[in-house]
Amino acid sequence: MTWALLTVNVLVWVATELYGSSADPEVLLRFGAIFGPLIANGDYWRLFTAMFLHVGGMHLVLNSIGLFILGMQVERLFGHYRFSAIYILAGLTGSVASFAFNSIGIAAGASGAIFGVLGALVAFFVARRQTMGEMGRQTLSGLMVLLGINLFYGLISPGIDNFAHLGGLAAGFVLGTVLA
Repeated sequence: MTWALLTVNVLVWVATELYGSSADPEVLLRFGAIFGPLIANGDYWRLFTAMFLHVGGMHLVLNSIGLFILGMQVERLFGHYRFSAIYILAGLTGSVASFAFNSIGIAAGASGAIFGVLGALVAFFVARRQTMGEMGRQTLSGLMVLLGINLFYGLISPGIDNFAHLGGLAAGFVLGTVLA
């Protein structure tokens, strides 16, 4: 599933580039980016499609690296179907949070879903901390540092949808806790 999601993200990015530019707000809106007024008028499908759009090549590359590293681990630990559920539900929750708290901005990207995958991985190690021993505690510490760095970077960088990140993270942690 990780490879399938990466492939879809790349294909959608290529399509947006061929259509004009993945950094063009009009192109992003045509392909299904989050935009509060359109969602409020019934375009709820944008909460899903925005997870597969990326604003520029660097956005795609950074999200792809995160999805590859974290996705492969979570898919191995939880299985294909549960990983898919975590990814989609966390991504949708991130989109809803983005819509709820950033109602006039255009938003796109897989990072809400990827933060959800990270949240599920954290939940796994929290749930298994007693049985995983020192290696599990070190992994959990490393994941918390990674999470802190990413959240801090999101706070100091303009144009990053922190609401999507936090919504996805919360959903992923809850789902990971239940499924772990």
